[in-house]
Amino acid sequence: MPPPSAKLPSIAGAPSELAGIERVPGAAAGTVLRLKVGSSHLDLHGAVDAGVLFLLADTAVALEILRSQRTNCTTAEAKINILRQVSSGLVIATARILRIGDGLAVAEASLRCEGRRVAEALFTYALLPSPKREGLAASAASP
Repeated sequence: MPPPSAKLPSIAGAPSELAGIERVPGAAAGTVLRLKVGSSHLDLHGAVDAGVLFLLADTAVALEILRSQRTNCTTAEAKINILRQVSSGLVIATARILRIGDGLAVAEASLRCEGRRVAEALFTYALLPSPKREGLAASAASP
């Protein structure tokens, strides 16, 4: 078996790839992603833009739903609380599913930098019927 890759599956989308979001290989449970903060992530005040933190959290939750449910999904509702400013370092997002229903999933993402909580996000996702072609949800589940 090949070693786990940090590269995200293509289903994660171009924005995540452009931001430099990577999977944490060998994470013990769930979906764990990382983002090395760079100058392109900073707002006018020198802090990581809230939209970048949201993208990291949203990507982690979507991949966790795809990994565990093997079905496609889309964000229906989202809320993020920025708890602390981040201006450098490695931001780690850990996603956890709270509840899966027939058509909706509720999940959360916790973001940390240097061991300190920097943001908490809560999401509701609509679970979508799988497309006729296979591979989208399956590619999210691959390490």
